[in-house]
Amino acid sequence: MTFARRFARSRFGGTAVEFALVSSVLFTAIYGIFNTGWGLYCAADVRHAVERGARLYISNPTATTEEVRAAINANLKTVPANQVTVTITKPVVGGSTVAQIAWTYGYTVQIPFIPAITVQSGSQVIAPIRPT
Repeated sequence: MTFARRFARSRFGGTAVEFALVSSVLFTAIYGIFNTGWGLYCAADVRHAVERGARLYISNPTATTEEVRAAINANLKTVPANQVTVTITKPVVGGSTVAQIAWTYGYTVQIPFIPAITVQSGSQVIAPIRPT
């Protein structure tokens, strides 16, 4: 029997070929799950920073919008401040002034073999402002 015929009949290495085919899909899925989870974690970090910044209005009713933005930026741990959009308004509700802090954050999920998807997160926090 020639070497080529023995090589063609051999079943050694079939597992390695199957692993090579399946592992690329498996690792891509694991990476995609991790990347999506990181985006959700970053959105939670932004939410936490905005909540901490809103507390400034509660403890210091004379705080300026710039001071609150600086407090929000100081509390951001994983997200650059330039990727977060913060809008602060002070409407009067029921005769009392409140601070309405709305934020948005876009995270681009990049998974190999799949086009990039930008996921927008956002919410608002309402903080009461004590009369001075």
